[in-house]
Order: sequence, then C-alpha cells, then structure tokens
Amino acid sequence: MTIVPDRSLPRSWQSRSMPSLLSLFLLLLLAITFCGGNANSSGARLVVEVHNWSDGPIQINWINPSTREASYLSDVDEDTYYEINTFAGHEFELREMPDEDTGACGSDDDETCHIAYLTVSDEEEQQYRVLSKMVVTLHEKYDPYEWLDDEDEDVNGWKEMESPSLEDCRNLLQERLQLAKEKTANSAEADESAQYPRLEAFDAYYACLEAFAAPSLDVIKNEIEFEREIRTKISGRMETITCRDDTVQSSPDVHVRTWNGSADGVERTIHVKLDRPASRIHVIENFVSQEECDDMEEDAMPTMGAAFVSDGSGGIEASAARKARQGGIDPEFEEDHDEELSARVAQRVYAYASHVLNKTITYEGQEQLVSIQYAGRGYDDVEPDQYKAHCDGACDGERYSWGTRAATMLMYCTIPEHGGHTNFQNANVHVKPERGAAVFFSYINTETDMMDKGLTQHSGCPTFEGEKKIVTQWIRLGVTEDEPWTRLNTRRCLRDTLCLFGDWCLPCLFHYPPRSLPLLDLPLT
Repeated sequence: MTIVPDRSLPRSWQSRSMPSLLSLFLLLLLAITFCGGNANSSGARLVVEVHNWSDGPIQINWINPSTREASYLSDVDEDTYYEINTFAGHEFELREMPDEDTGACGSDDDETCHIAYLTVSDEEEQQYRVLSKMVVTLHEKYDPYEWLDDEDEDVNGWKEMESPSLEDCRNLLQERLQLAKEKTANSAEADESAQYPRLEAFDAYYACLEAFAAPSLDVIKNEIEFEREIRTKISGRMETITCRDDTVQSSPDVHVRTWNGSADGVERTIHVKLDRPASRIHVIENFVSQEECDDMEEDAMPTMGAAFVSDGSGGIEASAARKARQGGIDPEFEEDHDEELSARVAQRVYAYASHVLNKTITYEGQEQLVSIQYAGRGYDDVEPDQYKAHCDGACDGERYSWGTRAATMLMYCTIPEHGGHTNFQNANVHVKPERGAAVFFSYINTETDMMDKGLTQHSGCPTFEGEKKIVTQWIRLGVTEDEPWTRLNTRRCLRDTLCLFGDWCLPCLFHYPPRSLPLLDLPLT
C-alpha cells in the first residue's frame, strides 16, 4: 500500500519551509480570515451542550459561515443531550425530525417540522435546551453550592454544608417546587414559560444528588484508576513471557454463539473473549477461505513494502515498534454482488461489524483492506517481525471523534510455526492464530459514543519461525463516499486544516465542520 505522508497543510504549501514565528503568525491570520472570524480571540475550544427536551428527535447541523450551507453533525433523541466541541461565533441549525411512520413532527396540530438556530457565545460553559416547537433557551450550568437566592440562604443551611444528604436534596426539591408554584400562580398551565421554574427545580434536585454522590464516586474512581495502572504495568511485563511461550492457548470463552449474516449464507461459530460495552473481542471460525486469502495476497503484491506508524505530526514513519511488510488491497464493489473475492470478504467484514455495533456500516469511504506479512528468523533474532502494544483507534475513554477507527477485523491467512499470537495484555485475552479464523475487536460504546479505555490495546507477538500472513480491515463510523476516511490524517485532523501546538489544529480552514476535535495522537496501524 502506497501512503503519501500528510503534513496537514494544503498541497500548494507543503513544499514551502516556514522557519520563523512570523510565518506561523501569517498562517494563523490567513486561517482565521478563511474562517470568517469564527474563532474566538483566545483560540480556546468551547464545549457546548444541547439538551433535547422537545417532543421528539432533533438533528444538529453546523452552518458554514461563508456559504451558509448546513453540514450534518448528529441526531439527538428526546431526553438526551449532545456535546459539541466548537469555537465562539460558530452557528448551528437545529431541525425537528419527522416521525418515521407518520412523517409528522412533534405534537402540533399543523404537524410542522420547526427549525431553530443558535450562535455560540464566548462563555466557557454553555447549555442550550430545546423545548417544544424548537424553542431554544440558554442556561448556565449549576454550581451545587450556590443554588439559593440571597433571601433563601437559610433554607436547609445549604451553603454551610460540606456535602448534602438525600434528605437535604428532597427538602431542596420541595422548597423549589413551592417557589415555582408561587411564581407561576398567574400563568396559564399551557403557557410554555410556566414550565421553566418547575424544570429549574428538578435541575437543582439532580445537581444536589450529584453533589451527594460525588465524594463516594471520587473514591471509587481513584481506586479503579489505581488498580488499572497496576494491571497495566503487570500485563506489560507478562507479555514478553506470554509471547515467547508457544504452548499458551487462546483464552477461555466468555460465551459462544453463531452468526449467519454473511451473503454466503455460512453459519459461523463466534468465540466471545471479552464482552464490554466499549470493548469487545470475538474470534470467528472459518471467516476467510484459503482461496480468498491467496487472491488478496496477489492483489497486495504490487504495493507491498515496509509497514509504518504515525509520526505524531499527521504523517507516517518507520518504527522499531512495528516491523513487517504490508500492501493495500482495493476491492471493486458491484451493485449486483457479482464481486471479486476481496470485495466479498470486505462485505462480510462490514456485515459482521454492523451486526455487533448495531450500526449500518458499508464500504463507502472506508480504508482499504491491508495484507500484512511477518517473517520468522529464529528465537535469537534481536529485532523480530512484530507489532508492539498499541491501540488501533483511540483508547483513552474519551468521546468518539468523527471518521476515526471504531473496530478492527484481523484475518489469519498463513500461520507461523512458532510465535505470531495476538495478545490483548490489559484484558488478559490471548489469541493463538488458526488458519482462516478472524479476530474482531471494537473499541467504542455505540450507545454513548465513548471509547474503550485500554482493554483493546494489543500486540502482534514476535514471529519466530515460519511466516505469518494476515489481512486487516479497520472500520470507521460516519464516513461516506463524499466524506471518506482520507479527509483525516493520522492525528485525526482534517487534512486541509492547520495543525498547531502538538495536539491542536484549526478546524475551520476552508470551512470544514469542526468534527475532528478533540485531537489526540493516533497511531496508524
């Protein structure tokens, strides 16, 4: 596979050197000009919450400041919220979504689908609430210790308390509901504004419960983090021993099930090794045939070369952490399903990923299949072919970033005589490869969009004797034919953005929506 290093600048700039701070300043000025002044003066990222309190799902779109075109961000179900990483001055469109069965919106007699707009201010924390008929209100986030008005400070002695009790929270709710009743005594029940004080009362109650639970949760969180650090250190030391011991078998199954969702109609046995909302590891029997393996290896030969990793600047580089050869495979997909073998394999991968993640995932916009080969040169080889511990996508426990990797399918085509196992050190899962089998692992909770926190970190153990040949498909969410994975570089920046200060890029250059934030260094695997 031929990969051209990306420098996170437009092509016309890539050949120009920028040795001075003045050059960087000019680039920043140009970027802000392109953005139409949408970045706030400090350049700081802002976090905006959009809470959907309407009668149905809504859609959030980012508005291009120059063309006024709307770019899709996300759907938000009722009684849930969506967090946007953005900048002051950015504008968003909020659309009421029609019912799938009736085509009507909300509960209006006229069944109108309303539209609203919001413009981000320069406040650090902003919370917008979307009510019926797409009425949008801005609310400040609650400080649990400053709820009471000056005249109410003596109620429950709240401000003097170090932490509230459940009884305190119940009393606070009753006090606030009584105040709400007095304030809305003259308001019509159907009046939308009459609901606000009641909602505020329950907001205060929820925040009080959060303050009540916070000390206990902090203790538990710290203990979990401490144990996780210990486990990570121990697993790192144990991996060397595990990888060299060829008698180690695959880890026991959590449970076993079958799947027959592939177009070939074959029922396959699934060995579930790890089953967590954001961390799944499955071993699938007989996922790929020898004929399919041979065909994909032949397709990859013209581009076979040294494997690379991310260089931390948006491009790629050779690394001792990954010693192997790889080549890309570009399947030709046909609408009538009369496809070449590699396309059939890819379709099988997407069918299984869709099944596990409960998403509709297709080949449009995805990465190509990659054939990877490891050669064994004996147990005494100082630098054996291997891929040291890494994550294919983000494994930091943060929110998923648009267009990045969410799952991996690793297919075993040729098995070495010794070595070449796949080891998930932090999950205590070890997979001894079998010809034709595949390992599927996902690192996203698709219900919350939160990423795995290290359990899918894995390594390709050293290949000591023989050859190990695998085919890998990395799976991304949100990509399409019009917005393919190639819009992102290896730091998850959009390719036509300006990368800054190691972890940041300016997201609005050339008016691309800011869906690539937050940005963290992501290894190319």
